Amino acid sequence: RLYCDAMKFTLVKPAKKGIAIPTPMVPKETPTPAVPYATPSPDKLFITAPTPVATLTPAVTSKPPTGATIQWLDNVLLAQQRAQQQNKGIFVYFFTDTAEECKQFESKTFADPTVASYISTNFIPLKFDMRMRPKEAYYLGAYRAPTIILYKSDGTPYRRIVGFKDAQALLKLIK
Repeated sequence: RLYCDAMKFTLVKPAKKGIAIPTPMVPKETPTPAVPYATPSPDKLFITAPTPVATLTPAVTSKPPTGATIQWLDNVLLAQQRAQQQNKGIFVYFFTDTAEECKQFESKTFADPTVASYISTNFIPLKFDMRMRPKEAYYLGAYRAPTIILYKSDGTPYRRIVGFKDAQALLKLIK
């Protein structure tokens, strides 16, 4: 992929005998400041940070009205650690609190006890707020909300689901 913010085109005429054509001036690059942690790779979920695991944020519990419970994590590093320890995949749910389809996922699909138990049993569920960290979400392949990306325990993505899916359709896609 190629991404571009701006382009500058310079007209270059063929040289006539005896006339020197000035070369276009290229501005010097300014060094970019050091990032406190490595940016995530689009082909791997894993990122590294200097934060010790003991200070990471705890799990966020989402209790749908039916009694099924999904223990959502909101920290990538903690999800990675648990996935490796338990040899499970990572179920990453990219959402925004304003998207109507995300609200339907929360109230209908994730509220289904079959979906909740399957996700909790086979995956480490991770909620990723796209409004709080839009650049990381875009870099990981979530271009709109809702998006679900399934990762293997080593951090390799293997399935991408975009848009709202009901309980039966989601189960077919993640099994």
